[in-house]
Amino acid sequence: MKRALRPLPLVLATTFMLLGVNCGTPPIGTIEYELGWSTERIVSAGGGWTVTTDLGYEVTVQQGWLVSYGLTLLPCEDDPGLARRSAFGVSTAYAGHPGAADRSAFMEPVVQSLSSPVDLHVASVRVPATRYCQAHYLVARSDEDAVRTSTGDMRGTTLLVSGSYRAPGSDRAEELRIRIAAANGGIVGFSNGAPETNVSTGHGDYVVRFERDLGALFDQIEFDDFSAEEIEKQILRNVIDGLRVATQAG
Repeated sequence: MKRALRPLPLVLATTFMLLGVNCGTPPIGTIEYELGWSTERIVSAGGGWTVTTDLGYEVTVQQGWLVSYGLTLLPCEDDPGLARRSAFGVSTAYAGHPGAADRSAFMEPVVQSLSSPVDLHVASVRVPATRYCQAHYLVARSDEDAVRTSTGDMRGTTLLVSGSYRAPGSDRAEELRIRIAAANGGIVGFSNGAPETNVSTGHGDYVVRFERDLGALFDQIEFDDFSAEEIEKQILRNVIDGLRVATQAG
C-alpha cells in the first residue's frame, strides 16, 4: 500500500522549521520625508525677503527656486543587514548623482520656491528593517522634461535667483541674477544627536526632515570681487553646509 504524499508546501514549511529558517515577513518601516527651511535670519520684503550676509552684503531675493534631487538615509556600519543588502547590488556611491542606492532613497526632482519658502512633505518610502545613522542630500538640475514653475523654467537648472545686492556702506543696489546647473551633495549625521535617535525602521515609522538655512545662502560671497563661477560654487556649498537633518518617530 502506497503512503500518501504530503503536499509540497507542508514539506517545505517543515524543512524550513527544522533548518531554523524564519518564514515570516520581515519588518517593514515607513520613512516620511520632509523638506523644510530655517528662516531665522531673513526679513520678509514685498513678496520676497532680505538678508544681511556674514560679510555685510544686503541681499534681496525677489524670485528664486531650488531643485532637490535626492534624499537618502545611510545604514549604520554595524547594521547586520548592511552586508546582505550590499550583496544585492546596493551602491555606496553617494557623491553627485548616485546610481543604485539604499532602498530608502527618493530620487526625483522637487522644485521649491526660495522667495516664498514653505515646508513640503515630499514622499513616503517603505523600507525593510534597517538601522540608519546618517543622511545624504543632493541638489541637482531638473530633468529636461520634468519640472516647470508657474513663472519660470527650471529644466536643466539646479538653482535660480533674481533680486539685488548692496555692498557694505553703499547706497547703490546692484542687479542679482544667478542660474546654476551644477550639482552638490553631502552626508550629515542627524542633528537631534545621539545614537539612540538613529532611525531603526524595524521598530516603527519615522519622519525625517531635511532643513536648509536660507539666511546662510549667500554667506562668504564677495559679490563685487567673485566671478560668476565662484559665486555659484559658494552658494552650492552653503546649501549643504547649512543642512540639518532631524528625525522623529512617527
